[in-house]
Amino acid sequence: MMKGTAAGELWRRIKKEFLAPVPVFTIVELSIALMFIVACIVDVSTDIFVAAEYFDKEMPLYGALTSIVIVISSFFVCACGLYNYEMEYRNEGRLSQGGSVASRRTWICRIVFTVLQLGLVWRTVEYIASGYKSRTADTDKERQWHQKAMLRKQRVIRVLGLADSFMESAPQLCLQLYVLIKLNPRKDVVGEVLRVVGLLSSWFSLAGAVVGWYKSRLEDAGKEVGLKSQIIYILWRLAETGGRVLCIAYFASVFGLWVLLVLVVHWVVLLLWYLIFFKNGTNDGTLVFFGSSAIYTYSLMFCYLHHQEGPSRYRYIVFYIIFYLENFVMLVVASSATEGPWILVPHRHCG
Repeated sequence: MMKGTAAGELWRRIKKEFLAPVPVFTIVELSIALMFIVACIVDVSTDIFVAAEYFDKEMPLYGALTSIVIVISSFFVCACGLYNYEMEYRNEGRLSQGGSVASRRTWICRIVFTVLQLGLVWRTVEYIASGYKSRTADTDKERQWHQKAMLRKQRVIRVLGLADSFMESAPQLCLQLYVLIKLNPRKDVVGEVLRVVGLLSSWFSLAGAVVGWYKSRLEDAGKEVGLKSQIIYILWRLAETGGRVLCIAYFASVFGLWVLLVLVVHWVVLLLWYLIFFKNGTNDGTLVFFGSSAIYTYSLMFCYLHHQEGPSRYRYIVFYIIFYLENFVMLVVASSATEGPWILVPHRHCG
């Protein structure tokens, strides 16, 4: 019986390592990569234009807040990107087995684009190049090496994209919705087209980054993610994140900075919950575990991310009870503090 069990486990490992379906670089992956590049540029550009418009129309507070979010998120993602490159440089000899190492010109481009806050764009260009070579290389060995490099680059892009979304897209979305409510669309100095493009780009960037990150985790586990599943999943995340930021922005439009108290309490409760119940699931040191836990639970302000192996049913139940109860309370409290239908709040704020 023991021998049979051991043989079955060995066969499962062999199938996972050698017989699992290998992702290929197709026109679908190319289209997604190109759209991601456009989304990155549009997202950052619209935020910069919005900040400049606030300063130009003598609204320095909104301009400063928009700029602060852009700068903090940019430096954070830049630091993470440079750290990843430093690790890749140290391990370049091991990772390049069967292939070529990156040239000096490539490394210069990597550093320059990252410092210029275009690191994700350059990484996506490299991902496309690796994907193309995985189809056109002369030998099977070279194609397999480029395919592994492509998947490695894709994984890093999705992680950094997730960090960028929670550091920039999520707070920017809350801030711009708050400003829109306070100013009233008829008195909005930014303009309808730029405002709508900025809001939609931040919203879709946030939901898309979460979906991409989950897709990577499932693919790493040897599971395929179909097109229908991805569509349903992104619709779920759009609804989840969209409803959350609307509640935060609406509550802030009525109570101002008191919304920070709600978010901080939410963050502290989930941080304590995570520190108490999930320490045994990691080998990280105390300081590293606390830092990663603080960042992870910050993302839980906007949606749920399941990032540890094991049963997750009860985690989902507990989180979403707290999550939607907070949304409901924020809506009810903010609505009860205003006169008339809550949907008229933008008009009342602006007279």
